[in-house]
Amino acid sequence: MGVLAAATLATACASDFDPASRVQGLRILATRVDKPYAAPGETVTFETLAVDPEGRPVSVSWAACARPSSPSALGCVRALPKGAPLTEGSSFTLTIPPTALDGVPAIARKSVFFGAVQVACQGPVTTTGGPEGLPVRCGDVSGEALPLGEYELAVKRVYVRATDKNQNPTIARVTWDGAEWPESEVKVMSACDSATTNRFDECNGESHALAIVPTESSSERGVDELGDAFEEKLLAQYYSTEGIFEYQAKDGIRSQTSFKARKGAIGKTITLWFVVRDDRGGVDWTARRITVR
Repeated sequence: MGVLAAATLATACASDFDPASRVQGLRILATRVDKPYAAPGETVTFETLAVDPEGRPVSVSWAACARPSSPSALGCVRALPKGAPLTEGSSFTLTIPPTALDGVPAIARKSVFFGAVQVACQGPVTTTGGPEGLPVRCGDVSGEALPLGEYELAVKRVYVRATDKNQNPTIARVTWDGAEWPESEVKVMSACDSATTNRFDECNGESHALAIVPTESSSERGVDELGDAFEEKLLAQYYSTEGIFEYQAKDGIRSQTSFKARKGAIGKTITLWFVVRDDRGGVDWTARRITVR
């Protein structure tokens, strides 16, 4: 089963566990780079969507990941030299070496990437003495080391191409029951009759249809520099601090899902995040708010 098909089938009624769409702690939901495909010698800029529903301050630290021996995210993290310097901030820049493609045969060029490791934490971050053998250590506000589950590690790749480019998809608008939902508008809705269920069909009450609408140019197609035809697929993903989505992820073109608020959110304003990705490393996001009565 493909990634998109699997994601589309990931409904809130498929499990009694908390859905991945519910943001209950510190999370990195997405990372965007201004040039998902970059040429040797180009400088790229990363920014991340790191969120904490409790409103605690979140610091993001960055380090470059340069052609690790393993292409996995964990391989990128493990490739960080002990004591390597980290850059803290909301964004990070990286220059692709001018020689990045030198000596790489054509058959292997699609797998050449550089990347950025991101660590989202409430306290100081160092590249020494991390848990489970990782070269990253995150401390709490007092400096005590935190277990891995209490901070976030992520890796964003930039693929190196001689001439190919990839533009990030763009969210043109978000809709609420088919009408445009401006970012400044806080919607109001009633809660369903349950505070505990994670099953959309067991949460009886008010429901609203939501959709991400990407721009027409978001899905690119063409022939790459190696002569292979491509047509991008888009994926729409939904996250919230509370509530249940009928579908947590959908095809980016047929992206409609439905949302219900649970009783535990009564009197609160919850945040929803909308993310759209293409299958060549592009991403865009936006957020909206709902007050539950």
